[in-house]
Amino acid sequence: MLRKLPALDIEGPPIADPGQWRLKVDGMVERPRTYSIQEIRALEPAEATVPFVCVEGWDMWVKWKGVRLRRIIEDVKPLPEACWLTFYSCSEYTDSLFIKDAMDDRTMLAYGYEDGELPAENGGPLRLVVPFKLAYKSVKWLQRISFVGSEEPGYWEKMGYPPEAGIPDGTKMKYGLR
Repeated sequence: MLRKLPALDIEGPPIADPGQWRLKVDGMVERPRTYSIQEIRALEPAEATVPFVCVEGWDMWVKWKGVRLRRIIEDVKPLPEACWLTFYSCSEYTDSLFIKDAMDDRTMLAYGYEDGELPAENGGPLRLVVPFKLAYKSVKWLQRISFVGSEEPGYWEKMGYPPEAGIPDGTKMKYGLR
C-alpha cells in the first residue's frame, strides 16, 4: 500500500493562483452559484479517512477535509429532471456522477489532505472525492459542476474505461466498501 498520494494527471496542475479560483455550479438548478474557496471553506467541514483505489492497481487510505457535496446540491436546488452531475476540471478533464452517488455522505469536495492543504499536484485548491468509485471519478482542479438530464461520458470513459468505475471485489472487501 502507498504512503503518499501520487501526483498523476493528464497535463499537470493548471491553477496558478488559488485565490482567483472559483467553482461555478449551474445547469438544471433553481439557484446557480459561483463559490470562492473561502466560501467553500466557510461551509460545515467534513473529514474522512477513506480508501482511494486507482485503476492502475494501487490503493491507499487517505485523510481528506472538505465539504460534503450534498451541501452544495442542497444549496443550488436541482430541478426534478436533473439526475446527473458533470464535473469539469480546469483542464480538459471531465467526469459524471449519478445524483444518488453525488448525494452520498461519503462524496465530498476536498480542500485538505492529511492534516494540511490539498497540494496543487493532487488537485488543489478543490477536488471531488468519491471513495466508493475508482479514483478517476475524483476530478482534480474542479472548476464547474453542471446538473444535467443524462450521463455525459468523462475523459476516461471516452477512452473505454467503464462509466460505473466499480472498485474490484477483492479491494472492496479489504476496505469494507459496499
